[in-house]
This record gives sequence, structure tokens and C-alpha cells, in this order.
Amino acid sequence: MFKYLRVEIEKLNRSKVLLFGFLLIIFICTGVSIFEFRYIQFGISETFYIDFMLYSTTFVVIKVIVPILVLLLAASVWGGEYSDGMIKSFLLCKVGKTRMFAGKLILLILTSAASVLTAFITFTAISALKSGAGISPDSVLSMAKVYAVTIIGLLPILLMTVFASIVFGHFQKGFSLGAVLLFLSISLDSVIDNAYMTPTYFLSNSYVIYTSEAHSAYLIIPVLYAVLLTVAGITAFKIKDIWQ
Repeated sequence: MFKYLRVEIEKLNRSKVLLFGFLLIIFICTGVSIFEFRYIQFGISETFYIDFMLYSTTFVVIKVIVPILVLLLAASVWGGEYSDGMIKSFLLCKVGKTRMFAGKLILLILTSAASVLTAFITFTAISALKSGAGISPDSVLSMAKVYAVTIIGLLPILLMTVFASIVFGHFQKGFSLGAVLLFLSISLDSVIDNAYMTPTYFLSNSYVIYTSEAHSAYLIIPVLYAVLLTVAGITAFKIKDIWQ
């Protein structure tokens, strides 16, 4: 599994996908920050950092843009394999389907976490330069935990895209379904109070969950999504013809 994971990482490094993806996130974060600093006032300096990190325009990067990039990667990882016939990966690594699925899933989870971390570090660095008064370590730690919750919120929609990409065996169909589900779920989160059954509830409400305004039992929802969709993905992968 880890040998296959290394092969996947090397493939992405050769294609520069990861490098360009992280640079794109930094560029988007910088552009959003410039817009906010020009048109929005964030109040007193003591709350500047937290206000900036949680403001809707800033947080849309985490709730929408980063997930879209992650879904693009997920669909391309699986859709690309099927378009190439899956032959090369199996000849290189000689792994079973379960280990191959696990290797790809670990890659996507690590990439998701790295994408959120990149956005968090970029926003923190920019706000530190802008505030001038410095940022307290407690505030940074609090926001780090809030952004960490969004990684949990990414898992269900990521696994849905993986499942769709396996079933359809096509990049565009897998990504399109994942993107539609993402926007639909986020829309439901915005109009329905405590819509904790949606796959993106933790993604849309990470700050509320972190501040314990939501019941900790809600954590079981993304866990159930993750378990069920992982099992569904492995099952679909085992059933599907590897050579098509």
C-alpha cells in the first residue's frame, strides 16, 4: 500500500499537479485578502485576526474553493487511471484492489489536509503582516482547530466523488457529481438550521462545532459517511473490471 502511495505521489510530482495546486491556493488566498482589506473593515485590533479568518469571503476559500480543487484531484486520480486502463499501476506495484484503493484514499486525505493547511498558513501570514500588532498564540491555535474541523467536513464529499469516479470510470462525470453534491449540501446548510445530516455540515459549521455550540454527538455523522462510503467505494472497485 505504501509503495503504491509513493508511486502516486511521484506521478503527481512529475506532473507538477501538487505544486501548481498549492500555488493556486496561495494566489487565491492573497487575492481574497487584498479584496477584503480594501473593502471591508474588521473592527478592533484585538479581534482582527479571528474576524478575518472567519469572515464569509475568507472562509469561502475553505468551504468552496479548496473542496473544488480536492474534488478535481480525486476525480482525476481515479478517472485518469481508468482512461489509462489501470494496467500500468498494477504492473508497477503488483498490489490488490483493496491496497490500491487504500493508497489512493490516503493520498487524497493527505492532500486535502495539506490544502487546508496551506490556506490557513497563508491567511495567518497575511493577517499578521496587515495587523502590525501581532497575533496571540491562543488565537492562532483556536483558528487552527477550526480549520482542522473543516478537514473532517471534506471527507464525506471527497468519498462521494471517489465512489462516483469509480462507478462511472470517467473524470468529468465523477467530478460533476461531486461538485453538484457539494453545492447542494452547502446550500442546505445555509438555509436549514442544524442540518447535521448533510455531508458538508462540519465543513459549513466548523466554528460553531469547535465552540461547542453544536452537540459532540454530531461527530458520528461524518464518521458514518466515511465508513459507509469507503466500504461502498472498495466494493464498487472490486466489482468493476480493472482493464476497462
